[in-house]
Amino acid sequence: MSREADLRILRLHGSPLKTLRGLLHGTEVALPKGFGAALESGGIGVMQPIPRDSGWIEVICGSMFSGKTQELIRRLRLAQIARQKVQVFKPALDDRFAADHIVSHDQVRAPSVPVSRARQILEQVKPSTRVVGIDEAQFFGDELVGVCQELADRGIRV
Repeated sequence: MSREADLRILRLHGSPLKTLRGLLHGTEVALPKGFGAALESGGIGVMQPIPRDSGWIEVICGSMFSGKTQELIRRLRLAQIARQKVQVFKPALDDRFAADHIVSHDQVRAPSVPVSRARQILEQVKPSTRVVGIDEAQFFGDELVGVCQELADRGIRV
């Protein structure tokens, strides 16, 4: 089985705090019935309706080298093509490929803003932003969970 098969996309809507904390800590989580989440695997998924002007959280998870950053960049580019204002953030300590870009292992890149703490994302998101991308979420810890929820509550896709 290829590493790409390990890649999973989870769309969370509502109150995903417990699920997001579990994903950040690498533990398996059960999605409550009627939670408003859809799991897409290999491009096939069941999507539940999301109210207009409502934000949501999409989690891209998988093993190392499974294409998570590349998938994030793909989704961000699609949002830009749809003329949605996009902002991208990454942990400041992740400077492996570039300090001011997120970069996939095959060198696909997108400009990003490095931040030291998850709370700084809230301070830097512009009012016109519709989509926020966050790479290497595990480096932010539990603080990121509340930040993502607050952004989703503002109507932003995270």
